[in-house]
Amino acid sequence: MIRDSRRIENSRKRKKWIPWRATDLESLMYPNFFIGLVYGCYPYKFESNKYVFSGTRFVYCTFVMINCMCFIFVEIYKINAEDVNNYYLTGKIHSYLFLLSGGCTIVAMYVLSRSRLRLLQSLSEMSRMLSPKDFNDLAKFIHTTDIFSFLVLVVHLPNCFEKDHIMQHLVVFYITQVSLSLDMFYMNCVCILKACFRKLRKNLEQLKETPRNDQWFTKTPWREKSQFNGQRSILSVMRLKRFEEEHLRISNVVQLLNKTFLVHIATLTIMTFVNDTFNLYFYLIWFNGGEFLYASGQFWYTKFLPSVIYQMAKFSIIIWACQTAKTEVLKIDMTVHDVLSSTTDASLKHELMLFALQLLHRENTFSARVVTMNATLLMEILGGVVMYLLILIQFLLNNVVCLIKSMLKVE
Repeated sequence: MIRDSRRIENSRKRKKWIPWRATDLESLMYPNFFIGLVYGCYPYKFESNKYVFSGTRFVYCTFVMINCMCFIFVEIYKINAEDVNNYYLTGKIHSYLFLLSGGCTIVAMYVLSRSRLRLLQSLSEMSRMLSPKDFNDLAKFIHTTDIFSFLVLVVHLPNCFEKDHIMQHLVVFYITQVSLSLDMFYMNCVCILKACFRKLRKNLEQLKETPRNDQWFTKTPWREKSQFNGQRSILSVMRLKRFEEEHLRISNVVQLLNKTFLVHIATLTIMTFVNDTFNLYFYLIWFNGGEFLYASGQFWYTKFLPSVIYQMAKFSIIIWACQTAKTEVLKIDMTVHDVLSSTTDASLKHELMLFALQLLHRENTFSARVVTMNATLLMEILGGVVMYLLILIQFLLNNVVCLIKSMLKVE
């Protein structure tokens, strides 16, 4: 009885969450898990030091998903039933694309629930190589981004009830929150993997041979020196083999992350480009005194521009996380070659060459098939937004010119 009570008390202490501090993956990802649970995209629970499916949470997620899809189809029908002229065609297309991409994200999230569970379990096992200091350093960034990005959207919730199209405002708000929860979950996983790669690189740096100048080693007989070097060689090779296994496990988690978020990353990239292009176009027209275009899903207090800043800032942070994680992967390759050039042990050199070959075969790129999450992708999206924005403006000017010509003919 005493042991059972102690176990219960210890489990309660572990479950107590403190902001900007973390001791394991559960406390590190707690804000994201809590937000995902509220919006019906987290059907898991943590018990017995592992993640498992929760029947109650899965039923809740299913109920929320079905209702959300029904509301999305209703809003698409309303948009299609409304008779709008060509001047509002761009706003109508934007609403179609946003609702369809949101529905695709929600369905993919629900279908891939089992894959996300495997990802969580693998990431939980992999994160055990991190120290308490590593978890606290990660918590400062992850908790800040999760909480701040959630509050940025929540402050706009009252605006959904102040104007017309309340239901559409709420549907768009829910889709935006679910997309944010999944985006932050993906970015947090990338940051944890980056910390694992950094930890592995620091461990590899300890294998570098340093010249010994201590008096004991210089006066030691040759036979004892050879025995000491032989033991150190065996230990170094054993440590290197363990590092190879850790690198292989981290690489497997990276591949699982890419497969799990394949649809979501592709949808995120496309919709970042689409939303920023259309919203900048709408903002330029509205700022210059144009008519209020068909964009009833705008729940922001200031029209169009906050949505552009929000989408681009979120996408840039995700790109930054993936780019820095890739940099850590490249640093491991450089560290292995540095250790290889500094060592004189033949067996250790052979094992380092095998490790270098393993690094060559495991690219560890954060991508979704044709979409690679790096700085080049961000620059391509920015360039594409500018180009298609000019095309949309040209399309609008042509419509205005045609309208003026028709009015002159009538007169």
